[in-house]
Amino acid sequence: MSISIGLRSNIPDLVMIGKQAFRASVKEFSNEILEEVKSRTPVDTGRLRSSLTLSFEEHDDSMIAKIESLAYALILEEGASPHTISANKAKALHFFVDNKEIFAKSVRHPGIQGRFFIKASIDKTLPKFASIFARDLEGL
Repeated sequence: MSISIGLRSNIPDLVMIGKQAFRASVKEFSNEILEEVKSRTPVDTGRLRSSLTLSFEEHDDSMIAKIESLAYALILEEGASPHTISANKAKALHFFVDNKEIFAKSVRHPGIQGRFFIKASIDKTLPKFASIFARDLEGL
C-alpha cells in the first residue's frame, strides 16, 4: 500500500505565503517596538523622540527593520563614563549655565548612567512576535 500526498506543486506557494506573513509580522512588530521606544525615550526638548524613524530593507530571503535616531541615543541608552571634553576646532568651549556665559578650554563631564530605554522596549515587545506571526499565518 502506498500513500502519496501531492504538495510538490504547492510548496513554492506555501513558502511565498509564509514569507508574506513573516514580512507583515515583522512590519507590525517593528512598529510596536518603535512606539514602545518612543514612549520610553527620555525627553528634554523632544528632539530625540521626534528623530526616531523606522525603515525596512527587503531581500529575497530576509527582511531587516532599522530604527534610527540621533547619535546621542546610544549614550543615553548605554551611559558614558566620566571624561574630559576639550576644545578641538576652536580656542574654547562656549556654553551657558544658569544664564551665565561660560568659555573654557576643557570641562570634566561627570558621565551618565545608561537609561536602557531601548532594551526595555525590546524586552517588553519581543514576546508578542510569535502571536503576531501566528495570527498573520492564520489570516492568509
